[in-house]
Amino acid sequence: MASAWRIKERLDWIRLAKTHRAARWRITWLIDYARELIGESELLEPVHKVLATLENHAGPVVRRWTSTYTNHEWKD
Repeated sequence: MASAWRIKERLDWIRLAKTHRAARWRITWLIDYARELIGESELLEPVHKVLATLENHAGPVVRRWTSTYTNHEWKD
């Protein structure tokens, strides 16, 4: 289970990327790193699913993380 924690900790590293391109590269690197780290473990099947989802939605994820928009409602 330490593998899942190591993978989660790398998400902050992706968010620190200065550009969209750098963030995309970091996501690709994370996915490859995570797949190598967890191997074919059936116990970590949920992590495999998360990685597949991240791979399929990397573009929107990067746009959201680098967006300056917020859904915060200002109340006066």
